Amino acid sequence: IILVCTGATWIMAPGKGNYATAGGSTPLASDTFDRANNADLGTSWDVVTGESSFQITSNTAEPSLFNSDCSESNNSVSWPNDQYSQAKVTVVGTTADAGDGVLVRAATGARTFYRAVVNKAGSDNIEIAKFVAGTYTKLANRTQAWTDTDVLRLEAIGTTLKVYRNGTQMGADISDSAISSGRPGVNQSGPVTSGFLDDWEGGSIP
Repeated sequence: IILVCTGATWIMAPGKGNYATAGGSTPLASDTFDRANNADLGTSWDVVTGESSFQITSNTAEPSLFNSDCSESNNSVSWPNDQYSQAKVTVVGTTADAGDGVLVRAATGARTFYRAVVNKAGSDNIEIAKFVAGTYTKLANRTQAWTDTDVLRLEAIGTTLKVYRNGTQMGADISDSAISSGRPGVNQSGPVTSGFLDDWEGGSIP
């Protein structure tokens, strides 16, 4: 693997060896967020239209407002339509359909994306939803005990969405054809008491 730094994000570029991960997906960019506290994630990240921003706090990506929806997409590579986004999630909160997580196929210039967020409620604590030109639709809920720093992963493959915790798929595939392309990134659905993301990764799914 050859690692190329563009702004604040390390991109995995073709090199010697096979860098495809288990299941056939290929990481294309990652961010550990290990840098000085800043009100901005850096040049490799763009705030999604209609949402609030993330910031760097104690080497993590933290929403700028815990009572608001916050989203940023990664601009460091040309993203394929079939993609994944994953990160370690730490969160405090039990409000329905709120939490911290990841997004895929985020548009530029519109509030359009698929997201998966998690909180600490006893049931239905993981939500998969979409925004299309600012219109919100819940797609599914999952119930899964969550330990801080577990990895939440969302995949979009054609018209199929899959959500995972630590590499294990949670529930059945979800079918939706509303959004066909865009960028992966990070997300919060407010309100939460507190939360942050670490060790983000995005990539392609052949």
